[in-house]
Amino acid sequence: MKRILPSIAAVAVAFCLVTAPAYALNRADLVNQSEHVVDGWYYNDWFGYFEILDNNPAAAAGAIYHNEHGDLWVTSTGDAGWWMECMEDILGVFYIVADSYPSLHSPAIFSQVEGYWGFYVKGSAPKRSFFDYGSGSWSMIPAALRHRPDGPHGPVPFWWVNHGLLDLSRRVSNHSPVTVGQLKNVAATAKAFLDARLDMRPELWEFAFADYGGNPFPLPLGDPGGNHGVANLGQLKYLASGFYRVLHNLDGFDADAWLASMGVSAIGGYPWDPAAPAAGNRRPANIGQLKLLFSFPLDAHASARVQSSWVGAYLLSIGTPPHADPDGDGLTNLEEFLLGTDPTIATPSYSPGAPGAPALVVF
Repeated sequence: MKRILPSIAAVAVAFCLVTAPAYALNRADLVNQSEHVVDGWYYNDWFGYFEILDNNPAAAAGAIYHNEHGDLWVTSTGDAGWWMECMEDILGVFYIVADSYPSLHSPAIFSQVEGYWGFYVKGSAPKRSFFDYGSGSWSMIPAALRHRPDGPHGPVPFWWVNHGLLDLSRRVSNHSPVTVGQLKNVAATAKAFLDARLDMRPELWEFAFADYGGNPFPLPLGDPGGNHGVANLGQLKYLASGFYRVLHNLDGFDADAWLASMGVSAIGGYPWDPAAPAAGNRRPANIGQLKLLFSFPLDAHASARVQSSWVGAYLLSIGTPPHADPDGDGLTNLEEFLLGTDPTIATPSYSPGAPGAPALVVF
């Protein structure tokens, strides 16, 4: 993409922002003000996480990937701030200063009143909320972000952000221990996400956990004090096990390929070794392990659906032939299950195209 950053002289004339600077900051200064975390990723407490994309942290200008704003070109303004250009969205060029961010100066999105200044709500990515000081109005400008924010926050899909499980503007340590309350919150939120995303029926959750001690949902609140205790690997794997049985019975999503893309080999369909000594299950679980197990990116796979063959296997497990039609209404037991109708009571005058008829999705 052709960079359109204005010259410092043009900025001084057009916006009256640049006076004789005592010093000038460039991208290298942004890097030097930040803590190197891992693999080219940096963090500071006002700007958040960003990744250097050219492997040259000493460069005066260059590309970075920001966890909330996506791909940016960063260069000096000639004063105590930085010009940043969003490479993939309409935010365009904006000016930031460490002391005032998340207030920022952007002629592309803010009104001319008050000199194009506005306020960004940190942690609102990928939808991104902005307040225009000039017009007094709010706007949403989605960020062109990669599917998941890799690096120190990753791997996590954006449904984590949208469901309030992670604030992209805050630092997270993957080595911190997981509490029982955190584990229950993530698992319950993940179940709510799959219920809505896949139209999961309670019976299918029972089937998914049938070989692993039974369906734990809804999770018991228990003693509130117990939620502050440290969860162990056995508890983490137990709550994740039913999810992986669901994931491996989807059309439109390859769970093994997704795990392999993160450098994890699936063993028997799980990102852990089922044959590992049981004593290891008593070890404390950490945040990184929790995020890995529950980071399935189904928000990027619109076609993912529960396989009808798996639903049929469930029906067989309860002694219901999936292709039988005991009520003689023209719908098999499998179709009745998918429609949510009673297979023992005939559905009157069923016609898929009739007004008010239940919608049958065959996959």
